[in-house]
Amino acid sequence: MALHPRGPRGRGPLVDGVPDGIEASATDRAEAWADVLLGRYGVLAYEHYAHEDVPVPWSVLSDVLKRRELRGDARRGSFVGGFQAMQFAHRAAVERLRESAADARMTVVAATGPANPYGGALPSPAEGFARISGAYLVLEGGAPVMLIGSGGKHLAPVNGLAGERLAAALSTLPQLLRAPAPYRGKRLEVLTYADAPSAKSVAAGALSRAGFEPSGDALALWPSRMREQFERPPQQRI
Repeated sequence: MALHPRGPRGRGPLVDGVPDGIEASATDRAEAWADVLLGRYGVLAYEHYAHEDVPVPWSVLSDVLKRRELRGDARRGSFVGGFQAMQFAHRAAVERLRESAADARMTVVAATGPANPYGGALPSPAEGFARISGAYLVLEGGAPVMLIGSGGKHLAPVNGLAGERLAAALSTLPQLLRAPAPYRGKRLEVLTYADAPSAKSVAAGALSRAGFEPSGDALALWPSRMREQFERPPQQRI
């Protein structure tokens, strides 16, 4: 019989493991599912396996992956925090992880977007984080450093964010003014940072340098301020 592993969310046929008319063994199925899961996640841990409806025991699948490691077709190690230590990865995925670790640039991604693996393929970065509309993450070299809630109203640092790294993370917030509706073109008002009123928080100075202005106990960034920033000669920008 043909082998067509499917994901739990109704994904279509992904691989043909054995020819028609031949009964697939557990090893055949494990080989096919190893291709599917490594292709889907890049780095595969037991937690990914448990999330899928895989008709092969983990012990059989991991044996197949160990043999691939011996052939040089896969790598084994602890590549991503938050998962069990025994993880398997494509060689190309390991190289991408190394490149990401060397790139410490701050980027902001939508929690529901495909660029955000956290809360899905990877563990949630902090308690209370949810992949919902209006939630964002600031990533540093691919690692989460700040949670953004309610379209920018609430900010929460993670992984020891402070100092120049805090300023760099907050400098990504103006990008939310170019986010999809209902936020595009409206002022961006930060009410709290780490549960403190933003104007009285440790982030107040960095937010001001990023163009935010006082609005009671909050700090707000207006689209007009953004236009002024980009219309100035580069040497005059904040």
